[in-house]
Amino acid sequence: MQENLADNASMSTLEKTPAGLDALNAAIERVGLGVLAERIGANYQLVQGWRAPGRRFATPVEWCAEIERVTGVPRWELRPDVWWKVWPELIGRSGAPDVPVSVE
Repeated sequence: MQENLADNASMSTLEKTPAGLDALNAAIERVGLGVLAERIGANYQLVQGWRAPGRRFATPVEWCAEIERVTGVPRWELRPDVWWKVWPELIGRSGAPDVPVSVE
């Protein structure tokens, strides 16, 4: 029984969906994975790796502006967990979500 609990714990960690994965998938669907990688200056394997289960977020911050430029998928969708901290100039932009209120 204890083995099953340990297996389930590690499995749930691996099965977590990274933040922004739907947006990354949408960007890939718009232009294709190979084309996206080429246009942002990354290799195919790097971009494919962003879709791996168990990551906290899908797209590293440093790639989001280029992905937005190439595909039109907004940075706030690619990184819904930190967009307002990284790109405060997007706050209040048409279509941008509200900034989350932290509860401490």
